[in-house]
Amino acid sequence: MAWATYVLLQNTNTTSVLIAVGDVLCIRGYWDPPADIPKHAMIEWFKGQMEQTALVNLSSALYLPSFSGTQLGNILPQGILSVLAQPILSNPDPANGETKAEGVILLASNANYAYSEKDRVWIGAVANKFRSV
Repeated sequence: MAWATYVLLQNTNTTSVLIAVGDVLCIRGYWDPPADIPKHAMIEWFKGQMEQTALVNLSSALYLPSFSGTQLGNILPQGILSVLAQPILSNPDPANGETKAEGVILLASNANYAYSEKDRVWIGAVANKFRSV
């Protein structure tokens, strides 16, 4: 996860990245959580925000190229203009072909239209690295 957050920050127009797989989080970049939350409670705060926004249950990528601070605004830092939530989906079930969300990669940028189609395909490939076998 640390490698993935690093390459996403270095190779895309990203200022904030969060990877959540199951109960494990890796958070890197610029974040602005509320000042009244103690450092030891930050992970639980992030998990709570992820559940409130239903980002952990996405079935397809959510790209907001011109973000204006909707319900996702509680988790994101000030000044974010583009958001990409890429789900980490399980491999299809051989019995019925269903996939389920195992986690999510959340990327935020302070630029409008920060993620090109090529970026989104590459980010999807990074997400696929986290699929359970």
